[in-house]
Amino acid sequence: YVIGMLGRQVGAFSTAQKAFQTLRTMKVTAKWQSSISLEALKLRIGPFADKEKVNPICSRCMNPNPLLHFNDDRCLICNHPFIRSFISFNVISLVEFKLADKISHEKAMDLIKTEHHTKRNGGREEVAVDSRQSLFRIEMEKEFPAKRPADIFLQKINRLETPVGAESYSPIEADERLLLSLRLDEVFIQDFTVHSADIKKRYFKNIIPEIPLIKCENCCKIFFVDEHELANLITQCCPFCRAKEASEDILEEEMILID
Repeated sequence: YVIGMLGRQVGAFSTAQKAFQTLRTMKVTAKWQSSISLEALKLRIGPFADKEKVNPICSRCMNPNPLLHFNDDRCLICNHPFIRSFISFNVISLVEFKLADKISHEKAMDLIKTEHHTKRNGGREEVAVDSRQSLFRIEMEKEFPAKRPADIFLQKINRLETPVGAESYSPIEADERLLLSLRLDEVFIQDFTVHSADIKKRYFKNIIPEIPLIKCENCCKIFFVDEHELANLITQCCPFCRAKEASEDILEEEMILID
């Protein structure tokens, strides 16, 4: 009943119709029957489809998903899990990836932290990557911006075949070239090994870096920065695990190191 009422209010008309259709197959008290019938009648004279803005969009395949489905909160098309902010429960623009074979976590972090310097050379754009061990250089034609390292991750997403079935899902495999193209402030790592050594690290990339995100180092939950700041003003701790946040001095030092 709540799903049906809220669905009609926010414009999720198809979801609301399904909710009231399910209710009409159940045994309900007499005082609720008239209300359910009235709300179902109101929905019949309205639109039959949900508004586009209410359907969650998969960050990996960019396909809209219905609000009500039974797929363990995964995309119905590519089975990528929805990563949600545990404040508003809106979907965060994160795409999961995994490290290629023979690439350790330490090596991956060194590659991600590598500084990139861009130089222009006539009609070409050269991107030199400075590393303590080697120099990685990529030359790209100026008229093909899709070839730039910043788009390597998106290129790999576009080349993926759409799987069918949850058992066929696999995160994007990141090799050295892809890791070198990533920026540290766009990568989020959920590391639960401090709680259990059997749980593997999970790696995510923010594909919309214009939307800033923040991660709690204790519970590894990821939030939108504006939502987190508002909640932190009230509770002075993580809104999920209630762990005390780091002091402002420590946060400023970390920001300086990232810059």
